[in-house]
Amino acid sequence: MRRGVIVDTGPLVAYLSQRDKYHAWTCDRLEHIGFPLLTCEAVLTETCFLIGRNGGDAGNPIEMLNRGWLSILFDLSLESEAISRLMRKYANVFPYRLRTVACYG
Repeated sequence: MRRGVIVDTGPLVAYLSQRDKYHAWTCDRLEHIGFPLLTCEAVLTETCFLIGRNGGDAGNPIEMLNRGWLSILFDLSLESEAISRLMRKYANVFPYRLRTVACYG
């Protein structure tokens, strides 16, 4: 079982949405990877929005955090200058979103 795997919005939405076409596959993968999964606040926010928009419980991603299934090791307030530099540096190459830079920067 691997530890410290970074997870983005897509797998979290698939895991929490039984109607998602990748739900079963994602559940199987996460069973092998194990918890906690590493993420950032931006991913968590986007996941809550997408789950809620699709009729699910928008609080489920937060519940995963409360149960220790997700771990946020990134603090935007401590890294805001570095994130700002990366977003400006790569603005013409790739349209960085905050979640991309925060999780993978």
